[in-house]
Amino acid sequence: MAEWKPTAPPVPSSASMTSLGRALSRSRLNQPEALPSQKSLSRSAAGQSRRRFSSSSESPEMSPSVEARVLVINTGGTIGMTYHNNVLSPEPNALVETLRKLPILHDEQYAQQTRLYEYYKPPENTLVLPLSKQNKRIVYTVLEYSPLLDSCNMTTDDWATIGKDIEVPIYEMRNDGRDNLLGALLIAGQFVIPEVCLYFHHKLYRGNRVTKVDAGSFNAFNSPNLPPLANAEVDIKINWDTVWRANTTAKFTINTQMNRNVGLLRLFPGITADTVRAFLQPPMDGIVLETYGSGNAPDNRADLLDEIRKATQRGLIMINCT
Repeated sequence: MAEWKPTAPPVPSSASMTSLGRALSRSRLNQPEALPSQKSLSRSAAGQSRRRFSSSSESPEMSPSVEARVLVINTGGTIGMTYHNNVLSPEPNALVETLRKLPILHDEQYAQQTRLYEYYKPPENTLVLPLSKQNKRIVYTVLEYSPLLDSCNMTTDDWATIGKDIEVPIYEMRNDGRDNLLGALLIAGQFVIPEVCLYFHHKLYRGNRVTKVDAGSFNAFNSPNLPPLANAEVDIKINWDTVWRANTTAKFTINTQMNRNVGLLRLFPGITADTVRAFLQPPMDGIVLETYGSGNAPDNRADLLDEIRKATQRGLIMINCT
């Protein structure tokens, strides 16, 4: 099978890129040649093994290749933290070292038998899951954000594309990190769901619809007014009627131009017009209003309505949500 050599995309200027974008642009994740066990495949079979986008809303789409690749970006969340002076903090390279020791997250025997590390770079950051129920192998490479950050310290310049959260570090005896990471990898490697998602406690949620409802439980997230996109039970069940389906095979792009002058204003009974006026002042360019019930706000408060009217007239964008 002929070696596939992708054309290098144009590199944007460093000034227009986020910290993560710069890290990715400096990193090289090489496209592997065919593994020894795959070199006998014909050209037609090789073409069929590529991941395809779903254009149908009637049936689930699975990645058809025997082996799928997933990029894992460790930005420094709880899953990769260790204790320093009785305080959890991110530890460089610790996550990959721990994953390599866990049989449910890395099949070292398969990696050695297929000479996996000769074909996937960098080898020290590449791992492979055991064979799934769908007879697929998911090879994943862990790229660490530099420097690793506590999510509390992140800004819009640091936001990653895939939202994922863990309650307890993966090193702890009782933790949810292993199951959450495994579930996320299985879904990313086997199903075409082109969305920003959060996988947590056997459920896959749409990223912008999820909220944390319990700080002390492994069942910590929920998605009000929208069912999960997937449930990982005995089998993984995808709610395809809810998933946004891809209708193109265009190259994936990331918007790195983020506006920090966007705020969240929660309206509550008794809020004063002065408070609202102060919040809506320049340099604010956009506001998300959190209102009552199904999206209601006071309609008999002329002072509040006047402040909102003035702000929209000068070009401030407002979006209302419940």
